[in-house]
Amino acid sequence: MIDSRTIKICFKTFSLVGLDVLIDGKKVGKVASGEVKDFEVGSGQHTVRTKTCPFSSQALDVDMDSNSSAMLECTIPDRFWKRLLLVIVIGAFSRFIHEFHTLMITQIFDILAISVGVWFVAIGLKAGESLALTVASD
Repeated sequence: MIDSRTIKICFKTFSLVGLDVLIDGKKVGKVASGEVKDFEVGSGQHTVRTKTCPFSSQALDVDMDSNSSAMLECTIPDRFWKRLLLVIVIGAFSRFIHEFHTLMITQIFDILAISVGVWFVAIGLKAGESLALTVASD
């Protein structure tokens, strides 16, 4: 009989695509938005990570020697949504400027909107900042 333990993963953020779950570097399954899914592991230390294009969580070490199960929650942090909202506002402002100003000014705002958008998204996609994987509290 194999000494089996369960890692439960809950994806708490609305998303059209599910999360890939990696345990000890191997993809073991997917978790849909709002779903809780169980993954069987042996006893001992395990490294858990979640990914969904283009997001990735930090690696989380889970000790399954003393626990028969562990509940982990995965969310997209608020700071990502705030950055995305800022990019949308800058893009909308750029469209507004197109209606009322000269070509040179509109090009400057287009470059600004694209630059800020790329910069904010790049910051948000750094590993460990785009998805938060944490041990759920009871």
